[in-house]
Amino acid sequence: MFPKDAEISITHSFPFAAIAISKNKIGIDIEKFNPKILRVIDKFTYENERGFIPFDTEVVFYTIIWSVKESMYKIHHSKHWSLKKHYEVRPFELKHLHSIKCRVHDDQISDELKARVEFFDEYCFTIVEE
Repeated sequence: MFPKDAEISITHSFPFAAIAISKNKIGIDIEKFNPKILRVIDKFTYENERGFIPFDTEVVFYTIIWSVKESMYKIHHSKHWSLKKHYEVRPFELKHLHSIKCRVHDDQISDELKARVEFFDEYCFTIVEE
């Protein structure tokens, strides 16, 4: 049992599952690295979000971006928001995965957040906490 005022986030990607419990709003996500992500990058990124991504590791970078945006969505969500339009991941390097700057925004709010990403096996695990 956890406190009534606790925040939780749940994620899964076969065969893994995770749950996070925090006093703060929290979003977590697990994603398997898969080249198929390149087919949908236009659905969750703008061209100006892609300029920093090296060609030889683009699957890794886009998986991280997707995972960070999914984690932010679990903190700030609305059926009217889009991962492409309202969730931004700032440029980052693979050697600095513990403090990726990101933001959720619309016409009325702009919340700056930081994501932490860990790799294990062929997966990336992302945590965003408010």
